[in-house]
Amino acid sequence: VARAANAYKDRFRVEIGGPGPSLMPDWVFERTGIQPHVGIDDRFERQSGSYQYTITSRGCPRRCPHCAVPQLEPHLIEYDSFPVAPVIGDNNLLATSWQHQEAVVSAHTGLPQVDIQSGFDVHLFQEKHVVLYRQLRLKTWRFAFDQPDQEVELIRCVHLLQGLGIRRSHAITVYVLVNHGELPGEAARRTQLVKDIGALPFVMVYRPLDQLVNRRWLSPEWQRRELANFAGGINNSRAWRRS
Repeated sequence: VARAANAYKDRFRVEIGGPGPSLMPDWVFERTGIQPHVGIDDRFERQSGSYQYTITSRGCPRRCPHCAVPQLEPHLIEYDSFPVAPVIGDNNLLATSWQHQEAVVSAHTGLPQVDIQSGFDVHLFQEKHVVLYRQLRLKTWRFAFDQPDQEVELIRCVHLLQGLGIRRSHAITVYVLVNHGELPGEAARRTQLVKDIGALPFVMVYRPLDQLVNRRWLSPEWQRRELANFAGGINNSRAWRRS
């Protein structure tokens, strides 16, 4: 971004924004002399049109240390209107009001497939959510297993779905965060636990929010080849291709 801005700023009016510059605005300003717009830019947030991806709310109350959302979208906002699209990218849809969730489901009912890509908050997920979101043709029921304290709630959510008839392993997907200070053995234990309870793990490799190099950041607990083999072995499994 800084290279592009410096290449064009003498000939054009250049503005800088988006997730990366919002996370490191001082760094961008020092190298370009242009103060980035931090966070959501209301000029572009509510553009009408036909999209494959939609946002119906912003923000998340969890404030997880590995996540950029607290810096980019510090407040929970519900939009009263939004494009209808097959992929819903809200950060924490279950944190919104019940009325908002009903409106989202109502708007997307009838689409051939819907993917709530960021997943459901395991601490909030209840039977009423299964009843509501079952009205959509979900690609998969997504959850996250980022922190050890999510284990009990994750197991509860998966068993809840299975008890209501959602039992195919690739119908429930669990993001598993690795390369974030855990030992490789702990990462293997968590992915195996996901398999053992009848869900499909998908490894998410952490990197710092202020990373400047293209090469993947490596936690001291991991070896580079070990991490690549672990993530690739899980994410390229046949079970994923079936989903």
